Amino acid sequence: MEQVIQGKSNENRNPENTGEKVVVARHVKKAFDGLVILSNVNFNLHKKENIVVLGKSGTGKSVLIKSLVGLVEPDEGELKVLGKDIFNLDADEMEDLRREVGYLFQGGALYDSMNVCKNMEFPLKRQVKKLSKGEIKDLVEESLESVGLIESMRKMPSELSGGMKKRIALARTLILKPKIMLYDEPTTGLDPVTSREISNLIMEMKEKYAISSMIITHDLACAKLTADRMFILKDGTLDIEGSYDELEQSDDPWVRAFFD
Repeated sequence: MEQVIQGKSNENRNPENTGEKVVVARHVKKAFDGLVILSNVNFNLHKKENIVVLGKSGTGKSVLIKSLVGLVEPDEGELKVLGKDIFNLDADEMEDLRREVGYLFQGGALYDSMNVCKNMEFPLKRQVKKLSKGEIKDLVEESLESVGLIESMRKMPSELSGGMKKRIALARTLILKPKIMLYDEPTTGLDPVTSREISNLIMEMKEKYAISSMIITHDLACAKLTADRMFILKDGTLDIEGSYDELEQSDDPWVRAFFD
């Protein structure tokens, strides 16, 4: 068994990692009011790869993925997403990039005043390319079928369980056919059965649409099911890297604490 490798790339662990790099981060740094959150972040995300990031609360995991869509602006470093330099995009270019990067927020972020169908239609109507009513209907139905909730189209969010809301939110994010998905604690607050359903959906979407994903989670069952590679964010870096099994069997007490 390989040991946890610190400060060295393990990218070829996944056979698909020989392909295109959809995210390249080099020496990314971010501080808030003098408090360093990201001190030297380096990683690549490849096409059709799932990376899982573990870390203690408040260590900057959400800051990291928000930086990939310009919701947080790093102070230093190089950050390229789908070949585009995040630091040098204007507002219109950033908006175009965000259409290719889906972001599943912790709470799902459905609009309470809209039924499921209207929630699903919302991102489609904000596109530059105008779609016909028939095209919108087909996309909504396809996305809801992909998460097994076509029958919930006319329901309001208040009528949905936590797991159903999460699946609808995932379907709404996928409706724009993103090339990259960012998941911020996708199974938080869900029971084990529903958490496994969401984890399986993440894998199904990867295979069906060749999506690359970065998954922030504390849920080890989710991590084990979804990760091609895993990182642990510590002291603002992602130097601790390995497969799930490698990290779980690490001799490093700090690493093992995540699995005990």
